[in-house]
Amino acid sequence: MGEFSMRAAWSTLITCVLALLAGCYASTSMSSRTNPEFTGKRISKVMVLTTFQDLELQEALDIKLKQSFDAYSVQCLSESDVAFDISSLPIEKVIEIIDAKGIDAILIIGPTLSGTSETYIPKQSVTKEKGSGRIDQFGNLTYSAKTTTQEYGGYYVDKPWANFEASMFDTKTFEKIWYATAKTKGNALANWKTVVRSMAGQTVAKLAEDNIIGK
Repeated sequence: MGEFSMRAAWSTLITCVLALLAGCYASTSMSSRTNPEFTGKRISKVMVLTTFQDLELQEALDIKLKQSFDAYSVQCLSESDVAFDISSLPIEKVIEIIDAKGIDAILIIGPTLSGTSETYIPKQSVTKEKGSGRIDQFGNLTYSAKTTTQEYGGYYVDKPWANFEASMFDTKTFEKIWYATAKTKGNALANWKTVVRSMAGQTVAKLAEDNIIGK
């Protein structure tokens, strides 16, 4: 095997090992706009509504949002914390619940598009030689070697991705005060929960960056 081929093989192997060590991972890029009329108001309690149909993804989202908001001293209430099925309630009842619980803002999050990207991992092989030698009583050298070859790659991996929208409304005026779109991409070990958690964490971080929430 030539020097270039050997380096390429080791590069593939190292990449695979690093991916395994890193575990499942996803990154989110987000763009946002803030209502210029919303300035200097204190948000301490947020209710989150989502359009997820999968209950496991909904739970993963709720847990990550609560953890992330808590870091900014903001209490986060999921729909299940407020009512069993808030969408079925008349608007007057919803407003009554919002007032009773002291909710400052409503955050609505939902996916707009999702899928997987297929990536081919090139097939590579690494050949190793292990040998030993000895000199007999007559000074003759005897050498024996064993060669082993390990193969890596030669398969496809699926990486999940999703686009999201997020909007926040002021419960006093019911005007939209913040809007964002997000693109989340996972690595080969990521699942949909990984994608959702990444988006949730970045949503809260963006709200803080835009001075919608803060300590």
